[in-house]
Amino acid sequence: MLTKLGLDVIGPGQNLKTFVEQWTAGDGADIVFEVTGNPAAVRAMTDLVRVWGTISMVAIHGEPLPIDLYRFFARELTMHGSRLYSREDWEEAMALAATGVVTLAPLVSRRIPLESLQQGMEEALGGGPVMKVLIDLSA
Repeated sequence: MLTKLGLDVIGPGQNLKTFVEQWTAGDGADIVFEVTGNPAAVRAMTDLVRVWGTISMVAIHGEPLPIDLYRFFARELTMHGSRLYSREDWEEAMALAATGVVTLAPLVSRRIPLESLQQGMEEALGGGPVMKVLIDLSA
């Protein structure tokens, strides 16, 4: 799905650090978003971001995880957490979707009627090939 959206995909067999180094000519990423909630991603994030770069923590982690604070210090990084969005963020996202600048259709795995809400939630939370399940209130 990500490839269809025009994004580069790094598979489980690839070395993420090597990919980022090659992609950025050795500089590192300007911003690293941790959105997975995976401990391996937390361990990798300070290796991927450039000097004076930014790490944005978006994922929810169920327990405290260690961060390479030496690398954080040595690279003079900035880190911030993001739990909620502002009203302006939502308005911008809706405008981008409404004008077609951002295509959302590929993100929709399936549509279900309200009566199937429990099943839809179980599918979405269960992992696998499910991105977004929309509840169709008109069905």
